[in-house]
Amino acid sequence: LLTLIAILFSVFLSNSRGISNDRLLMSLYKYFVGCIPNLSYWINKLGDSLEHTYGFSSINGFLLPVIILLRGVGILGATPHLSKLAGQYIALPENVSQLGQGIGFNAFVSPAYSFYVDGGLIGVLISSFVYGYICMNLFNNFTRTHFTKHSAIYAILFTTLIMSFTKFQFSQYFYSMALVMCFVVYKREKKDDNIKS
Repeated sequence: LLTLIAILFSVFLSNSRGISNDRLLMSLYKYFVGCIPNLSYWINKLGDSLEHTYGFSSINGFLLPVIILLRGVGILGATPHLSKLAGQYIALPENVSQLGQGIGFNAFVSPAYSFYVDGGLIGVLISSFVYGYICMNLFNNFTRTHFTKHSAIYAILFTTLIMSFTKFQFSQYFYSMALVMCFVVYKREKKDDNIKS
């Protein structure tokens, strides 16, 4: 239902901007299928110069605020090398890549990009498995308990899965901090308080 509402809203916005439905559908199609060639373009561009970041790229959104905080209070002098490197790799696909004649593309590289930067093909396999396992467990918590906190966490994870054709969302601090805030804001709930009648 939410997906249908989102599609209808997109069609409405596009029509109000003077974009035809055909162009809108073609744009959506390009976004979904273009992420794989764009991923390939950036991985090839990195080539042998790639220095793996061992997790810093994938969880940059969680690490960066901590690093900034530690630097701000004087505990940490300079930003660690892997964190700087991860930031550069994350920003790289924001540049326009030419995927074909007249086809410029940017940003959409799928989560495989961050996973690959972290550890090559093995990084993609391990990170995909770990992310899938975490999503599965959080989904099971959501369906079993119906706690408000689990609902909020599931909504964030569901959004990251829907947007996975763009990039790994937790490489950005605003998704990561939203997830962290779920643990800060929501108090511990009792199972009996949330049983649906």
